[in-house]
Amino acid sequence: MNKKKIALIIILSSIILTLGYFCFKIYIKVNKNNLIKEQISQIPKFNFTTLDGKNYRNADLPINQNILFVSFNPDCEYCVIEGKEFSTKAKYFSDTQIYFISSAEKIEIEKFQKEQNLVELKNIHFLMDKRGEIYKNFNMKSIPYMVLYSKNHKLINEYKGAINIDLILKQLKIEN
Repeated sequence: MNKKKIALIIILSSIILTLGYFCFKIYIKVNKNNLIKEQISQIPKFNFTTLDGKNYRNADLPINQNILFVSFNPDCEYCVIEGKEFSTKAKYFSDTQIYFISSAEKIEIEKFQKEQNLVELKNIHFLMDKRGEIYKNFNMKSIPYMVLYSKNHKLINEYKGAINIDLILKQLKIEN
């Protein structure tokens, strides 16, 4: 064989191997995303802590109410904006229990709760996640992150990053 044929075979082999590698990576990513969707299709098991220091688990969730988990950080600018928006629109979430969850210190969470006028709202609760369960069990990758579940605790949608709260209200109207 001459040098040109050998070079061509090497180039074609490299291209085929590279394409095969990328196809494999895409396949793995699609399977992982499907597994994650399945994992959060119903509310995953969790064990958070209330601001009073009590454990709060799946069994403590109310039945026949939509559930919205909001992962936040008190220092996050988008989280502050969304917190204020929830404060002004809480009355529209009458069939929904909203759980703000953070790994921040209790004093920071309470400050956020007070500054966003969320203290007196009956359907908004604050939980601490010191073990990072929301990252593992709910596949959270960014803050803010929200997961909305129906009254029978089936996934309606997940929201990554800052969103307009009206989008959640529209989806709740469609589901209910």
